[in-house]
Amino acid sequence: MNYFLLSLICISMPCLHSHTYDIPTLLTQQAANPNDAKINYNLGVAQYKASSYESAAHNFKRAYDEAEKNLRLKKQAQFNAGKSFEQYALHLLPDNWEKEKTTIDNEKLDKAIKALETGIAEYKKDDADEKNQINCKKAEEILAKLRKKKQQQDQQKKDDKEQNKNQNNQKQDQQQQEDQQKRDGQQNQEQQSGGQGNKKGQQDQKNGDEEPSDKEQKVDQDQQERDKDKKQDSRKEHPEKPGQPDEQREQDESDNNAAKNKEQQEQKDADHNTSPGKDDDETDGSTEQQALEQGRQDESKKQETMQDRRMQAILENLQADESKKQKNLLQRQLETKQPKQQWQKPW
Repeated sequence: MNYFLLSLICISMPCLHSHTYDIPTLLTQQAANPNDAKINYNLGVAQYKASSYESAAHNFKRAYDEAEKNLRLKKQAQFNAGKSFEQYALHLLPDNWEKEKTTIDNEKLDKAIKALETGIAEYKKDDADEKNQINCKKAEEILAKLRKKKQQQDQQKKDDKEQNKNQNNQKQDQQQQEDQQKRDGQQNQEQQSGGQGNKKGQQDQKNGDEEPSDKEQKVDQDQQERDKDKKQDSRKEHPEKPGQPDEQREQDESDNNAAKNKEQQEQKDADHNTSPGKDDDETDGSTEQQALEQGRQDESKKQETMQDRRMQAILENLQADESKKQKNLLQRQLETKQPKQQWQKPW
């Protein structure tokens, strides 16, 4: 109640020249007489009534400084200066500024605190005056609340900043995890693709390894067919003689087959050793054709080598069988004491 009454007293305080309430007129008079305490005081009252509290406070201070002998004017200017600074501070704040959830703009809050500090300093110029004491105490209470509000807002701002920082860090960590998962997924896909490629290569290699076996089987079949044809030809060239024993006929067939196989082997060796090489003029062919030709030659040599080995094994087996049959035949002839026939061999 006292605070409200003091405000009314300040506002209802009349100008020293009651006919001059017009602010533009007072500003013109102040410009002509800047050191006139009465003009500055009247301008402060007019600005206070127009809610221009900051300008009013500064004009009241000028009136206080210039009213040297007029103590009544000096005292009123000092009180009105403090009250104008207090009203200017409250004017900067929202209506519900005292509520805990209300946020005050930091710039306005700083200005309000500074204005109250200045107003309190004006009130304390006359500590003996009761009105100054009451208004100073009220201003100090408001100042304490504003300082506490500023401290809370600064702490909240700091907490928000820390929270934003943590959120940003969490987003970065989440982004890094997502990037790592993408990289791991790509690596897994590459590994799976590489494993399928290796399996395919192994399968191709296996198929390539199986091809020679098929070729070997084909060569064996061809060799068996040739041996069969040779045996039939041998029977046609050497018909069986009447009264010739079976062992002797088999012996003759074995000799003939061995002789023919030997001739074929010698002919193959001669053809293999005397095969003409490529002329120097043919070296101008493309690299791909040369590679294909070289592959064919290597395959042909491989087949010839394998065929030579099989032929050699067959000859050795035939020779072994022939020696065994000859020994059996000789043993039978000795046991029966039959004379040798002219077409028989001496062993």
